[in-house]
Amino acid sequence: MNKTETATTRTYKYTNDIIEDHGDWLLVDISTPRNPDATMAVDTDMFDAHEGGRIYAVHSGGGGRYIYARYRCNKNRYYFHRDVIDAGELDVDHIDPTTENFVDNRRRNLRVVTSTQNHMNSRKRSNNTSGITGVRWSKRDGNWRATITVNGKRKHLGCFGNIEFAIGARQQAEREYFGEYAFGGAK
Repeated sequence: MNKTETATTRTYKYTNDIIEDHGDWLLVDISTPRNPDATMAVDTDMFDAHEGGRIYAVHSGGGGRYIYARYRCNKNRYYFHRDVIDAGELDVDHIDPTTENFVDNRRRNLRVVTSTQNHMNSRKRSNNTSGITGVRWSKRDGNWRATITVNGKRKHLGCFGNIEFAIGARQQAEREYFGEYAFGGAK
């Protein structure tokens, strides 16, 4: 399928078609009836070495706005990104965020992290009104509040009459406490 075709021309198959071959990595169709436009970037050698079943898109938890690539083997379900990096009991984090139609499972986009580090780059919640994780409007006080959670404890960063100052306080705290694990990396 070329890039100009629409989602209505794609059909769900029981194979993983290669949409684009970039030499050392591939763009692969992982579509399902629920995710008709789902694609995955993967290193060529990992895709060639894959011995499980068809790789398919599944929605993540917490609202299902993002997808992961999963497959079945011997009646068990496995996440593909955990095969790319052998993490044991640790988590595997996508450095660049996935979207509702695309997941990047190339080695250069994955890293082994602890559960705490993985939670440092949480996306904003669906009920977020400021657009920034950790920044919210306080109706009671009539100002913007900035917070950050570190080691399971919420830290109050301040109350601000201006949203830009609240966002700045949050971003400063992310750099200080999360560093490279902040959503989108340290800024």
